[in-house]
Amino acid sequence: MRAIRSLFPLAGVTAWIVTFVVTVNILAFALDGTSFLRWLPERSTGVGFLLESKQRVDAAQAAYQSGMARDGKYLAAIVGISNVREGVSIDTLTEAHSDRWRFIGVAGAGAGVPSTAEQAELVLSSNLRPDLVVLGISPMHLLDPLVDPIKSRAIAGRSAPQNLIEQVKSNVRQSFWLINRRTDLRAWFDRRLMDIRSAAQTIIGVDATSQDSRSPWRPMLRTLKETTPTDKAIESGLAWARSFSANDLKAYEQSRQGPHVGAKIIRDFTARGACVVVLMMPEHSRLRALEPTGVDRFVEDRLRSESGMRGLSIVNLRDAVADSQFNDLVHLNGKGSATLSVHLAQAIDRLAITGPPLMASPKSLPSRQQNCRHVSSRST
Repeated sequence: MRAIRSLFPLAGVTAWIVTFVVTVNILAFALDGTSFLRWLPERSTGVGFLLESKQRVDAAQAAYQSGMARDGKYLAAIVGISNVREGVSIDTLTEAHSDRWRFIGVAGAGAGVPSTAEQAELVLSSNLRPDLVVLGISPMHLLDPLVDPIKSRAIAGRSAPQNLIEQVKSNVRQSFWLINRRTDLRAWFDRRLMDIRSAAQTIIGVDATSQDSRSPWRPMLRTLKETTPTDKAIESGLAWARSFSANDLKAYEQSRQGPHVGAKIIRDFTARGACVVVLMMPEHSRLRALEPTGVDRFVEDRLRSESGMRGLSIVNLRDAVADSQFNDLVHLNGKGSATLSVHLAQAIDRLAITGPPLMASPKSLPSRQQNCRHVSSRST
């Protein structure tokens, strides 16, 4: 009896701890669908790729500050997420235009245009003033059911596990908010640490770019295994696309957040003097067949309207790559990357940009947007 009584204090403490955890868990779930926790998006954030892109931007700034990059070449930034990172070859672009252009790849990972905005912000918050910004997107990147964290969680919650073990794991994850959102929390803390580190380096006078000698003009990281699409990968990708209504024109028409974010990226770069070219990225024919007819034209018109730039240059390469040159529905393999990059190099060749590079010019130099139209059978 004494042994049992000696456990009473421990049981009391345990009960208080359990009550506290349960209360916090319930409160977190209650707030999860509100604006209070909207800062915590549920998507693939690609913080590692964000750090990789930041190093490129920092190193490019150092190259210009030291004079190493002051050779009269124009600066072009290739901005996007994983389909751009896997699809655009910086080496191919450089080989085609090494006498006139310098290219920096700023593309990471994620789901939708907000992830692209994170990459774009690295350039916008720097001292770099690219003469050209190639913004790689796909129509479905602008869909609110994909980019809105609350809507995307609701969609993910409708996917039933395939077996009993997965069902149990899913129930555990869904029952504990901290477990359910641990990846997103870790990504958020990583970002804050990156901001704190940058601020600290600025305060103490440490040049972050001097800590890493990697070239800012190097190729973007291609991390996917070289393959061709399997039937399983295609069906899985199509099911994922259907889950957020990529096959429904109304979903595109009703989306507000995605088009707003995309248009803001365009306006912000234009305000810094850049020529912005929207690159509609290649898609597997099965994905294009799933999407509504004319969705590319709809998205193009929407971006022009929301950005206020009716003359926005858009290069549509959705059908420019054969199905055998994809890894899956949206990511290109090596051959596909070569095909896309040749098309992009040709589009850049037709740009009518003149005058001194922005990095060698006063900040008052007029925007290049009025001179970045070009003639192409695939552009509009």
